[in-house]
Amino acid sequence: MTSRTLAACFVAIFLALVILSAGTILVIQAIA
Repeated sequence: MTSRTLAACFVAIFLALVILSAGTILVIQAIA
């Protein structure tokens, strides 16, 4: 596993977390 592959996995996980947190905030604002 090269460092480039590891970096790509890290970026993908980070983006997924950002999208999930943003979606959660939008849902909470829509409910509240």
